[in-house]
Amino acid sequence: MPEYDDDVYEQNIKDNEFGSCLLRGDFLDNLKRAKRDDFSLIYADFTGRYETFVKPLFQHLEETPLRPGTLVGVTWSNNGAGTQTERMIK
Repeated sequence: MPEYDDDVYEQNIKDNEFGSCLLRGDFLDNLKRAKRDDFSLIYADFTGRYETFVKPLFQHLEETPLRPGTLVGVTWSNNGAGTQTERMIK
């Protein structure tokens, strides 16, 4: 689980259950550094602008093939995410 906010990271890293699962930094940056062969599931949950968070993830996934059978789930709040056309997945 990535966390780019330093204060939130420092607080959540202390959690007994989830603290060991945290990675400092942005979701996409962490995904780019990870070994794709280790993945069977990618789940991304965003709150923010489509152009800033979701679109770059989709572009990266199109450019970098996943292992066959990998499940990908993406959720995001469309609050401020642009027009309905911009939110459509191609």
